[in-house]
Amino acid sequence: MGSLTVPTEPTNAIDASEYRRRWPRFLCLHGFRTSAEIMRKQVLGKWPDLVTARLDLLFANAPFPAEGKS
Repeated sequence: MGSLTVPTEPTNAIDASEYRRRWPRFLCLHGFRTSAEIMRKQVLGKWPDLVTARLDLLFANAPFPAEGKS
């Protein structure tokens, strides 16, 4: 089995530059009868720019659209 540990400090100059550029990454999953674009507008419209600028947000669409009455 592999290890799930994350290095606390970079080990060389190349790692150091990559280490500084990475922001926390979040997978943003929308709810029922909505979409990634709707969720993006909701999050980016309400969260402060200071916060969203320091996050790597990934908005994904569900593979199958909801059908029927809402």
